[in-house]
Amino acid sequence: MFCVSASIRRGMFESDAGETFSPRGDLPAGSRIVYKVPNLARADASKLNEHERDLRRYMQVILPRGESPARYLRAIRAWPSVEEADVGPEVSLP
Repeated sequence: MFCVSASIRRGMFESDAGETFSPRGDLPAGSRIVYKVPNLARADASKLNEHERDLRRYMQVILPRGESPARYLRAIRAWPSVEEADVGPEVSLP
């Protein structure tokens, strides 16, 4: 999961000022970047409260099966639109 200061359209980040950044070369084929709360991402920001506007900035990178998220963390953290990025926890059953 990561928090961004731009929106993503057609595989590119776009800032409010119209600057763009493409992360394509930093991720393996088959990767996807998706909003954590898609409905908020599509909503008119002027109609959202402070907490909703914050939540609409969160995204996650979904890598192909077998790829290690830790391997791509440094590259993702270097993207100009990313404020923070972390690898999710390993989920397991006892």
